[in-house]
Amino acid sequence: MSRADLSDDMEERRPRVLHIGDYWNGGGAEKVLRDTVEASEILGNVNEVFTGDNIRSGPLSYVFSLCTVVKASAVLQRFRPDVIHLQNFYHRLSPSVLWTLSRYKRKFPTTKIVFTAHDMHLVCPNSGFQYFTSGEAHNISISDASINIFRRYDQRGLAYSSLKIMQHIVAYKILKLYRHIDVVITPSHFLKNLLKAHHKELSYEVIRNPINQGGATASNYRRWGDSNQIKIVFFGRVSKEKGLSEFIRLCLPLFENENISLDIFGDGPEKSALQSLAASCNLTSQIRFMGQISADHVQSAMKNYSLLVLPSTWYENAPLVICEAAAAGLPVLVRSSGGAEELAGEVRWGISSDLSNVESTWADIKLLASHAGQNELLEPNQFSEANYASQLSKTYHRA
Repeated sequence: MSRADLSDDMEERRPRVLHIGDYWNGGGAEKVLRDTVEASEILGNVNEVFTGDNIRSGPLSYVFSLCTVVKASAVLQRFRPDVIHLQNFYHRLSPSVLWTLSRYKRKFPTTKIVFTAHDMHLVCPNSGFQYFTSGEAHNISISDASINIFRRYDQRGLAYSSLKIMQHIVAYKILKLYRHIDVVITPSHFLKNLLKAHHKELSYEVIRNPINQGGATASNYRRWGDSNQIKIVFFGRVSKEKGLSEFIRLCLPLFENENISLDIFGDGPEKSALQSLAASCNLTSQIRFMGQISADHVQSAMKNYSLLVLPSTWYENAPLVICEAAAAGLPVLVRSSGGAEELAGEVRWGISSDLSNVESTWADIKLLASHAGQNELLEPNQFSEANYASQLSKTYHRA
């Protein structure tokens, strides 16, 4: 046997992992997809990536995409994966990708399908577990597994809501495509418990998403607290469910009477409304909109602030910005619900609050600001890249 033949034979024996997601570029789920591919490469697997970036989309393809079926089938037949690792798939690819994987698994029954859940999509037409009335969002009760066809599951209107309901009924109520998943990975116990309450038949693993822990440190931290100036920062999508409007309105007396400011990094549909709110309250010098920032520069930017705020009104799954802030020494203030509250309990200086009382919120802000530069992860190994790769390897072999 030649050296080339031996090399090809060795590669054939290495696990072949197909990574699937709606998009390659972006933050959140897309970053985890990229991190997962990198971890799988470290493990020595043979990897292939299939995303929906080149998939034609339309109203009907949101429910079931023939384009996804054709292209995914071609990749499966060519690559012949041993493990298929799904990330988000319901925006662009649609649940038809699960149907395609089920057909492949019938042909190759030893194939393992692993799914990293980033939200509540498997149990609700709205992935944030919300519905809307008159433009206002309402969190659905954690124990509520019903689908109400009269609810608006999308704030954009009836048509979008109907498509989400149709997608969910076809994929999960009629075809029950979730049954083909061997293991569901969740980055928080909160999400695991929520999904398990509705799909007890599935197997679950909690694996924390990895973060870069080599960012800003206490040694190079600007101690804004020492100058009696409290600089609050927000990083993320500027959308209604992030709760920035409610937080700003709650803190109006503080912005008017105390030496504090809020810098907002990110973009989104709520940005113009928040800018108008700041202007109407004459707070444009204290509430500033900093625009987008790349993930690589978030932690270095954090050293300029006293504390991070994440006042989301919906159930966050596992917002990595909390852990990134802790690794950079930045204290965090979050609303007491969902995965945000869970991760705030994983850091030295994290406070979860209902953010409904200005006096108690001000007390929390002052306490956290006095510890600027001193925050840390209580168990940093949980969020290390090495631990992520190790846990991933165990899941691939155990699935």
